Amino acid sequence: MRTTAALADGVERLLSLLDSLNEARWMREVDPWLSFNAQVQALLDDWDGQQQRCRQQLIARAALHGMVGQAEFPSAGAAGMYHEDQRQWYRHFLGELQQYVIGGAEERCLRVSVTVVEVLFLLRLFVDEGVIEVRQLKPVFKALSRYMATPHQERLSYESIRKKYSTAPGEARVKVSRLLERLLNRAKADLPNN
Repeated sequence: MRTTAALADGVERLLSLLDSLNEARWMREVDPWLSFNAQVQALLDDWDGQQQRCRQQLIARAALHGMVGQAEFPSAGAAGMYHEDQRQWYRHFLGELQQYVIGGAEERCLRVSVTVVEVLFLLRLFVDEGVIEVRQLKPVFKALSRYMATPHQERLSYESIRKKYSTAPGEARVKVSRLLERLLNRAKADLPNN
């Protein structure tokens, strides 16, 4: 199963290929656009196939709900087991869908050694001081949730990041202050002697 990140890479590859289809190549090949079109179609077919697999799973699950919904449970325990099974199935399904959309841990290109709260406190300092200029934080939070991993969390949710942005407990502030002091000391040590 390819992820949307892999599909995005495929689109970038096709855009690069499109740029390489210059006039000299048109002269050599009968019709380079047929080949190019076939590659775009293959990319879309892969994407469509994944969506179709998801739809088929949901249709089958809806059929199960329809059958069970007409039956009476023999006990409250059996009803509870059924509902817990459904909760687990949907949790697994949505986890796979999320992995498809944002990619797996191998696609996390920004691995940090500090906690999410510490990263967000640093981000807030940079935004407040004008080091990073953003109109809205939503795209920043989404990018962090897609591409960042910490030692304690492989997957970060947008909602979690959004909620933690405004709150930095004292411990996180102290750790960030120490980190900034170490960075400042390193910067001072790297300055040429004047």
